[in-house]
Amino acid sequence: LKVAALVRAPVEIVACTFSGVAYGVHSFISGTWGLIEGPPPHGIQVRDCRFEKTSLAGISVSLPSREAVPPSPFALKVENCEFNLGDGPGWPDFRGTRDAIAAQRLSGVVLRDLRLVTADDRRADDLIRIEDCEDVQKGTIVVESRPTHRDIQK
Repeated sequence: LKVAALVRAPVEIVACTFSGVAYGVHSFISGTWGLIEGPPPHGIQVRDCRFEKTSLAGISVSLPSREAVPPSPFALKVENCEFNLGDGPGWPDFRGTRDAIAAQRLSGVVLRDLRLVTADDRRADDLIRIEDCEDVQKGTIVVESRPTHRDIQK
């Protein structure tokens, strides 16, 4: 799988475009699968970025437990970003859909001023997958549905 940025925390990612990859920003440790991709994620800031047609998730951050990282004001902060999820299913061996953001077992998730563009009728809660996280703060999240060229020709 192509990953645009496998991050080492803490990190700040500003004014980047991620296109045609499996993950845009990825920091992942799974107790279930025994996978380690980077050190435990914490203090990850993503601001003023665009994510174009990522096949799994624009941003994916996961921990085996919330206690796996040192204390910090936040684990993941995403502000003023756009996610263009395109049409069609995501990677078939996973959930079968594309996520804008996937966060698992984090303490301190801040999501503000996000624009999610999709070709179907999914809602923000369908496009942002937050599982077993504490202290989640959500600001403005706008979802826009745009028909694809294929839909227009039907």
